[in-house]
Amino acid sequence: MRRLILLFALTTAAFAGKGKFFVKDKVFIGGYDPVSYLTEKKAVKGDKKFSHQLVNGPKVYFSSQKNKDLFIKDTKKYTPAYGGYCAWAMAQYGDLVEIDPSKFTVANGKVYLFYYSFFADTLEKWKKGNQTELITKANSNWRKHE
Repeated sequence: MRRLILLFALTTAAFAGKGKFFVKDKVFIGGYDPVSYLTEKKAVKGDKKFSHQLVNGPKVYFSSQKNKDLFIKDTKKYTPAYGGYCAWAMAQYGDLVEIDPSKFTVANGKVYLFYYSFFADTLEKWKKGNQTELITKANSNWRKHE
């Protein structure tokens, strides 16, 4: 029953074919500052006064000018894996699934974001799995979306 509920939640949340960046409320990762995951080790809401428009991509909000500058200097380093889509869903199904920006982990200097609802906490599933294998599989599945 749990698997059925999780599968339903993930399928209804999927954004297949919507693009290579997770956008919510017209902003990358729902307006959270992608740099803060690495520099402050927490999810921090960005401010539109510190925004940056990605080339052929969404607007990104930052919590400070310093974080905006860090992102512009090394965009690849600070952009969450899989364009900000759910890492667990990418590993398991190869699907583009929305995330809760407050659910994240960092591995080898890369940020991974996760879907969360009352019925499913994919960050917890990720932690229980073999992270190296999950990342390898998610990386392979992500190539199909690039």
